[in-house]
Amino acid sequence: MTSKTQAITTLHGYLQALKPFDMNQEVTCGQYGNDTQACVLLHDLVTGAPANVIAVFADLGLDLNKLYPGRPPATYDVIDRLGAQYSISDIQTLSQKGMIFGDELYDPATLAAHRERNTTMRIQPVRNGAARRPPQMPHNYLSIPQFNFMDALAVALGNPWSGAQVESSARDDALCRYITFLAPQMTPSFDYLRFVLGNKNEFRAAQIGERKRSGNRTYEPFPASCVALIEGMAQNHGNLTDVIALFGARGDVEMARWLLSLQAQAPQTMPAQEPAQTQEPQNTE
Repeated sequence: MTSKTQAITTLHGYLQALKPFDMNQEVTCGQYGNDTQACVLLHDLVTGAPANVIAVFADLGLDLNKLYPGRPPATYDVIDRLGAQYSISDIQTLSQKGMIFGDELYDPATLAAHRERNTTMRIQPVRNGAARRPPQMPHNYLSIPQFNFMDALAVALGNPWSGAQVESSARDDALCRYITFLAPQMTPSFDYLRFVLGNKNEFRAAQIGERKRSGNRTYEPFPASCVALIEGMAQNHGNLTDVIALFGARGDVEMARWLLSLQAQAPQTMPAQEPAQTQEPQNTE
């Protein structure tokens, strides 16, 4: 399943000849205590199977957009791994096979419980990030009827990656670039700036331009693309003064000064792009 795609086609043809089956069905695949485990091929694949392998399954009849009760669209697991296990090129490959990126909607409560419901017997070996806890969510997510694609991207960005620091930096960079590209097309359903800054302790003024070494590789804790994204969020924020005050109260004077400088640069006539909220960024340090 990780390299020889022809073997997948051969095995599929052999099994279908024995007895036709539906790759899109949710099946019982074991017991965990008193709970029955449910397996879904699509959701197993998007936790790390190469895009070309997923494409082969799509050609064989796997519905890449099928929705299952209690599970978010499979696109979330793809974008959650963007830059770490998947690339923009992979998204293009899956899009060509019919997977929708952009028009799908996400139920906030279902997304919040995504990792809690992680009882799948995974076909792929558990890799970095494949078995993480439920994602941190905006404090008011239960009052939001549905998330759009940009909201899901912001949730992914605001949640740390459990892999290596170099991989985490690459993921942040890819997500920030993708969000920046899509930002003009969608309206936020919650305050991205507060949410991301409240959960990403690396996204701080003191880390701007910083480079660190891991083995024989270097990485940016706060990638330049993410610096630019945060600058844009701040300059389009509806109530940046409150965010500045929150960091000042926490003693992060450098961060407060940086945000204050961004406030001064913001055009006075620019409409607010971020819904104003009153929640303090979560301190996960």
